[in-house]
Amino acid sequence: MYVELFVISGKSQELEESLKKAIEEIRSKVERRDKVRLATVKIRQDAAEQVVKMLDLPVERVPPHFRSLVSILKRYNVTAFPAVVIDGQKVLEGAEDVARALEAVYRKASEEFGVQLGPSAVAATAAPTPASYTHLRAHETRHDLVCRLLLEKKIYTSPSP
Repeated sequence: MYVELFVISGKSQELEESLKKAIEEIRSKVERRDKVRLATVKIRQDAAEQVVKMLDLPVERVPPHFRSLVSILKRYNVTAFPAVVIDGQKVLEGAEDVARALEAVYRKASEEFGVQLGPSAVAATAAPTPASYTHLRAHETRHDLVCRLLLEKKIYTSPSP
């Protein structure tokens, strides 16, 4: 899973930090950590406007120092910042929607690695089914029984103030 974040330098810090944490969380749960990567491309504010204008130019007319960046942005059809691309698919562009970006990252991790993480993991886990008191008592060990009886005795025989 390869996540690319394109941001204007000094902006979108919450999005950047949230994605870093999400990627680390995913890496901690997968067998091969090298299969989960995050690349952050920070673009200077003054250069961002120039780069967007160059997207309409043929690659050979783009100045050499911008050529690589412009080619990547064209490939992913990115025209506004911030932008998040996961495995070559643009999932966010032009708005710092942290929740939407994280949802896409966690969904991709679930599809690719079968791990449930993030906000959806809480919803995905089934709620425990209730057990009756009789059922619980039937599974008591002798040790638990002694402790429970001693506790009940202590509760019932404790002096009233």
